[in-house]
Amino acid sequence: MRAALGLLIRERRARLHVGELARVCGLSRATIYRYFGDKEELVAAVYVMCVESLAEEFRREIRRFDDPAEQLVEGLMTMVAYVRGHSTIVSEFAPGAHDERMRDMSLRSRGEMARALVKPILDVLPLAFEDEDQERRAALWLRGILISLVVGALSEVDSPEETRRLLRQFVVPSLGLAAGGIRRRKTR
Repeated sequence: MRAALGLLIRERRARLHVGELARVCGLSRATIYRYFGDKEELVAAVYVMCVESLAEEFRREIRRFDDPAEQLVEGLMTMVAYVRGHSTIVSEFAPGAHDERMRDMSLRSRGEMARALVKPILDVLPLAFEDEDQERRAALWLRGILISLVVGALSEVDSPEETRRLLRQFVVPSLGLAAGGIRRRKTR
């Protein structure tokens, strides 16, 4: 998958040919299409697998902080730095990055990547969700925040410290992580 990501970075999505990607990965085109319905699915899978391969590193970085509120803030800051450091991934989040024909698939691709990026944060935080639907909504909320930090209105904030202040003031309380509002994760 690292070879596939390298090819994606060099060639960009529009110029990428599945045959070339298969060759770099040591697979046949038939094998690629057996597991992935189209190029969009393959590209999303490559990004997600690369992000997931770094998930433990992200978790370690987040666990450096004892306070769950700081884990959330610094976790989001770590993810933003990672995404901004990879121009190909940033381009996946950018509005209008793909032609009309690919728009729906691109939204799916962006959602899968963002979900992979916020999963380490949710894994570390001591949140007790009432049910799976509440956990899904929290993940959607964090994905929206992440995308906004990367390419949306929050990407225009002047400094990392100002971004941290905004996260502490608005995002931390929204997940019940304000002082005294922390509920410990339920053991299953």
